[in-house]
Amino acid sequence: MPVSPGRVLVQAQVLALALSLTMPLRAQTVPAARLDGVVTDSASGEAVRATVTLAPGGHATRTNAVGRFAFVDVAPGELTVTTTAVGYRAARTTVRLPSGTSTSIQVTLARTVRELELVRTRAERSPERAQAAAPAGPSVTSLGAREMSVIPAVGETDVLRAASLLPGIAARNDFWAGFNVRGGESDQTQVRLDGMPVFSPFHLGGLFSTFIPEAVGEVEARAGALPASHGGRLSGTLDVESSRDDRDGVHGAVDLSVISATAKLGGALGRGGSWNVAARRTYADALAAVVMEPGAFPYHFQDAQVHATTLVPGGGTVEMTAYAGLDLLEPTAASTSDVLGGEGNTFRFDWGNRLVGAALTQPLGPTAEAVQRVSWSAFSTAYDDDSTGVRLANRIGELRVSGELTRRFGRGDTTTNALRAGYELSLLRTRYDEHISSLGADELGATFVIDDTLVRQRSGARALFVEDVWTPNARLSVRPGVRVEQVRGADWRGVSPRLAVKYKVRDDLALSFATGRYAQWVHAVRNEDLPLRIVDVWFASDANVPVSTGMELVGGGELWLTGDDFVRVEAYTKRFDDLVEPASTVDPRLRPAELRRFGGTSRGVEVLVRHLATARLSGWISYSYARAPSASRRRRASGTSPRTIAATTRTWW
Repeated sequence: MPVSPGRVLVQAQVLALALSLTMPLRAQTVPAARLDGVVTDSASGEAVRATVTLAPGGHATRTNAVGRFAFVDVAPGELTVTTTAVGYRAARTTVRLPSGTSTSIQVTLARTVRELELVRTRAERSPERAQAAAPAGPSVTSLGAREMSVIPAVGETDVLRAASLLPGIAARNDFWAGFNVRGGESDQTQVRLDGMPVFSPFHLGGLFSTFIPEAVGEVEARAGALPASHGGRLSGTLDVESSRDDRDGVHGAVDLSVISATAKLGGALGRGGSWNVAARRTYADALAAVVMEPGAFPYHFQDAQVHATTLVPGGGTVEMTAYAGLDLLEPTAASTSDVLGGEGNTFRFDWGNRLVGAALTQPLGPTAEAVQRVSWSAFSTAYDDDSTGVRLANRIGELRVSGELTRRFGRGDTTTNALRAGYELSLLRTRYDEHISSLGADELGATFVIDDTLVRQRSGARALFVEDVWTPNARLSVRPGVRVEQVRGADWRGVSPRLAVKYKVRDDLALSFATGRYAQWVHAVRNEDLPLRIVDVWFASDANVPVSTGMELVGGGELWLTGDDFVRVEAYTKRFDDLVEPASTVDPRLRPAELRRFGGTSRGVEVLVRHLATARLSGWISYSYARAPSASRRRRASGTSPRTIAATTRTWW
């Protein structure tokens, strides 16, 4: 249908009117506002350097030297002005800004104490200082890696030779790295690597220890007064702790001594963990083969050690250690006659330790902690000489599972009681294989019957212990405890009470006393009077081999002269019963039923004067006087000589 001209004209007029009404609206704008002000101290009126923030919008600015600030082109309306400054309480002000105007405000801030986040710093105390501050427990001495590294040694640092310089501990002779503690035989001291037993920690007939110096972090020697958690030995313990390298990245070192070559790698493992690998081998055999001829020196020993720690959820720590060592004397057929005599017969002699284990330490809240350990330790030796027709082999292995729970009680931050209870399960296997086909009078001065012997032992031990460290005040601490033990193979049960008391006369002077009963069911049978301890033969207690027992009484005092110097004096008496030894010093054959039993009493006095390792000086002087007559042979059973003086010192520049 056709549109009329009049209708078109009306529509055009309506459209023009609508455009005229909207155009003024689009051109209209709201004038911005301005906000300025000054920030001052509420008490002094001085200008304050502060941060001023507007909301909504999030605009922020800083005040100048005279405390003034300004915001331009601010949207009008109601705003919240927040003012903050270090050392002052924050201030919030609500302001209404009319459009197109300028508003000024004054903000005053009140001073306040700002609580920062907690920062923890820790300074490591020396083990001796920590022991002095610790509750009851005498006869404990610690050596760090730095102190051991400067002790005079044959060829290289040796852990056991370093320990033999401490009071109450003495080497049997100058050739042997092993030691005797307060009149006891060397097997009566428990040697442990990260809490795991090491049966025969020696190389080359006792000249060197099995511990790699670069892999050792700290050594703690207990010459007596053992707590209830320690069992299985009569005289003492030597705890060797692996070193830790928690630096980021991988770090290594190679060391060449006159004895051996050593390599070590280590670094951080995750957050708070570490790992270390160390290996050592003597090189005299390789050097002799080059300089002289192959097989000229057919002996070497080697070690390898792995240690790792890592954190677990809940603040716990898992620690793993593995070690393997080997001594090997194996001349070639051509050189056997030169080295051992004979006509080039087959000869091989080897021995070594192996162990692996792990430990979990888990906090159970702020006042409790649980520790669980599992380990396997073994030692074996084999001697095979065709020229004399003698073959001897001995193996011992122990699977050990143990755990303990510690709970602390007290008032506020002061612990008055630390109760500890635990268990220990041990499964032992030994084998002794002896074959003697011919052994003439010209060899050892006697004639022996040709025979074969095979001894197998399956034994084990179970133990429960509980002890409490009671600290009623800052001066007195008492550590009572008891250990209940059962040895299956020997059908033996025993109760071993322990007690230690420490009283601080002054902050720098403490008196101590301890007594206890101990039991041992693993024995190394050998003649310790020989210069070199060539063969270790281990037996477990059974119907033929008794469980050895001992009683101890020790007392003394410790005086700190300065923060780094102290003097310690201790006196002791110990009674040993049912010890065993070979019936003959000439006959190489061993029969458990024919072992000689004996006992005796050891008494002595020890003095230690020590300066702890500082920036430039470290050293100590120890004096030991001991008498240890044997009840069966009326002579010194073994252990410290009647008088022993040891001194060591070192200065750093």
